[in-house]
Amino acid sequence: MQIIRNKQPSHKKPVLIIIFVIILLLLTISVVYYIYNRPSNNNSSTNETKTDETTTTLPASSDPSTTTSKTPVNNQPVDEQTPAGTVNANITYTTQTSSSLRIGTLIETVTSTGSCTLTMTKGDKTFTQTVDIQALASSSTCKGFDVPLASLSSGLWDIKIDIILADKEAHLSNSITIQ
Repeated sequence: MQIIRNKQPSHKKPVLIIIFVIILLLLTISVVYYIYNRPSNNNSSTNETKTDETTTTLPASSDPSTTTSKTPVNNQPVDEQTPAGTVNANITYTTQTSSSLRIGTLIETVTSTGSCTLTMTKGDKTFTQTVDIQALASSSTCKGFDVPLASLSSGLWDIKIDIILADKEAHLSNSITIQ
């Protein structure tokens, strides 16, 4: 007497394929997330000037008497203490478009009280603009300077930014060539 077993189709193969597809999908998502969220390697000792589609790198101010900003060199830590009554700050970008010059800053303290005054000079010509300070999560920024190029003639302009907080201040300087 022979026993005939009813063969049922194997469900192991489709389950393994589904698990493989899920793992492959998770790996792909992880790689894409890493690519878009990895830290950028910014060099804080230069400022960039963008002219429409052209980018020019400007050296940061090298005169320590005109700025309280202590910029690390080659991402090395700065061992100096900030003098009492001052705050570390940097000009983070200068972007020139076809109609305006935008200048951004970073203030290494969290506050929304105070003001930032931009003074640009070229010979006997002067442009001044004052903006408020905006608090961020772990620092602050001047709300942004947006200078109409119609107010500036072409050539080399000196930039001076005075940051005045309730109990601290910073004085930044740089220069930019307006085209």
